[in-house]
Amino acid sequence: MRAGATAAGVLGLLAGALLLNRHLGRRWGATGVEAGGPLPGDEVIADPIWQTTHAITIRAAPTEVWPWLVQMGITRGGWYLSERLDRLVWRIENPSVDRIVPELQRLAAGDVIPDSVNGTAHFRVVDLKPERALILHSRRHPATGVWPDLSGDDPSLYLDFSWAFVLRDLGDGTTRLLLRTRAAIMDGSTPAPAWMRVMLPLADFADFIYTRQMLRGIRRRVERACRSGAC
Repeated sequence: MRAGATAAGVLGLLAGALLLNRHLGRRWGATGVEAGGPLPGDEVIADPIWQTTHAITIRAAPTEVWPWLVQMGITRGGWYLSERLDRLVWRIENPSVDRIVPELQRLAAGDVIPDSVNGTAHFRVVDLKPERALILHSRRHPATGVWPDLSGDDPSLYLDFSWAFVLRDLGDGTTRLLLRTRAAIMDGSTPAPAWMRVMLPLADFADFIYTRQMLRGIRRRVERACRSGAC
């Protein structure tokens, strides 16, 4: 009886941990309405097997937040992660910038944003609406991170995903910054086998760690700039 109760308790703790991981990983900082409603860029990955929506409130107007989004990217302004996470994930020593860089403020649809030092992994700008939304798209081989060449006979699985950074003016000098990720795992043009969905809890956890740091990094930089009189 005692062994059965212990096993039930362990299973209950595991179930609770999985539910918490799913909640934080899928919608850290976001309200139910924000997580469940449509956002610009949803059309890039029309039928995702995985979606997260994270959000943060920044004490600054959208005009002050937007320049920090425009200059993102490896070998550009960075992703505003901690130096430790930059070294762990990207193997780079150059930290994300703490200022607006004028030469990085030119960005247009079709531009490439590096996501690796050598540029083999990257995003393409699908659309941008100044001070409102920046929509990015990427495809990666899971092992190499390289954008796959779909013109040949490459049978490898690849990750097809989008990032949508959406700014909402709250009207009181603050901004709501939302980041939605939508992803599909593909094999050529055919969805991958269903068993690959078992990896999604790991993706939830990784997305929670990465995205929370990114959004907090943006907020910290914007608000610090405003306090110093740069806004």
